[in-house]
Amino acid sequence: MLIPLSPECRLVFRSADTACAPTELAAIAGQVRDWERAVFIAEREMATANLWRGLRDGAAVLPAAVAEHLKKSAMVSDFRMQHLSQRLQGTARVLEERGIPFLLLKGAAVGALTDPTFRHRPMSDIDVLVQREDTARARDAVIASGWPLTTDP
Repeated sequence: MLIPLSPECRLVFRSADTACAPTELAAIAGQVRDWERAVFIAEREMATANLWRGLRDGAAVLPAAVAEHLKKSAMVSDFRMQHLSQRLQGTARVLEERGIPFLLLKGAAVGALTDPTFRHRPMSDIDVLVQREDTARARDAVIASGWPLTTDP
C-alpha cells in the first residue's frame, strides 16, 4: 500500500523537476500547512534554491518570513555552487596540465554536461576517478589546485 506524500514533501520533490510548471508548485504550496517542515526538507535535500525559484516564478502565496529565508538560502546556494563549479574547472585544468587522465562521477559529471554552474543540481563535493597508478600525482595536483588534504575517519 502506497502512502501519499505530504504537501510539504511533494512541494520540495516537485521543485527538483525542471519540467514542473511554476503554477503546479503554487498549487501544492497552497496545500502546505507546516512551512517549517517544508523548509527543513528543502534544506536537507539541498533544494532551497530550486524551491525558491519555482515558488517565485509561480507567484505562490507563502509566509513572508519563509519567502525571505528561501530567497537568502537560494542566494547562498547559488554562490556555493558557482564557487564549486570554479573549483572543479581549476582542478580539471591542473589535472590536464599534468597529463593525468580523470573521469568526473555522479553529480559533477551530470552537472558538467547539463548545467556547468551547478545551480540546478546542488552538491557538496566533487567525485573524480583517476587510474590507480596516478593516485599520488592526482592527490598532489588536487592539493595544488587549492583543495585541502583530509583523511577519512
